Amino acid sequence: MLRLLTKKGTIACAVAASLSGIATEASAARFGTYCQGAFQNDWVAPLSEIPTTCGWFNDELDDTDQKVFYYNLVGKKPYLESGGDHQPNNDSADDVDLLFIDTHGGVGISGGNHFAGMAMWNQNTDAISTNMRLGDSAWWGGGLAILAAYACHQLQHDNYTWNRWHTAIEGGPKFVRVPGRHSRYARDSEQTTPAWAATVKPAGGQGSSIRMWAFRSRW
Repeated sequence: MLRLLTKKGTIACAVAASLSGIATEASAARFGTYCQGAFQNDWVAPLSEIPTTCGWFNDELDDTDQKVFYYNLVGKKPYLESGGDHQPNNDSADDVDLLFIDTHGGVGISGGNHFAGMAMWNQNTDAISTNMRLGDSAWWGGGLAILAAYACHQLQHDNYTWNRWHTAIEGGPKFVRVPGRHSRYARDSEQTTPAWAATVKPAGGQGSSIRMWAFRSRW
């Protein structure tokens, strides 16, 4: 796989779009969490805070919604890309209403095609946005409604933002929220992470009317 083409230094990303009226018909939505803080042969830098951050996120959503899975990203590239985003055990991207991913992120270009990627544990392996079609593969006929990725650059605001993501969202996801790891939420704490998690809750609350943002990131 290609390494992600990332920049060091601070990158400011603008507001990408706004969407409202996101809600589920059920009283409790299904959510899953993919988190990876250590990587095979240190192919990207470790992120020691991730287990704690993901724990806080899960604790916040557990109050109102159903946690279907909490996994690492070992071998999970197929679970995020077309053809594997629904699994027999109902533990993949399209098997939940909301998916939270915490890992390294970046953007790249291959054969003239621009993509965003999220790092897997496996060396030199990224889940690639242009290989995704989310929102239409679940056992109930629908699929992912909210993708919440705490990974840098995913909505990098430039001439290629749409190119990177249009195939991924054609299946129907209503919302993607991507604060960079060093955004205003980057000082992960037991207060700030649940506060951010509350804004993406699919079962009512602030999550029923939310916007798609990309925040400041240094990666």
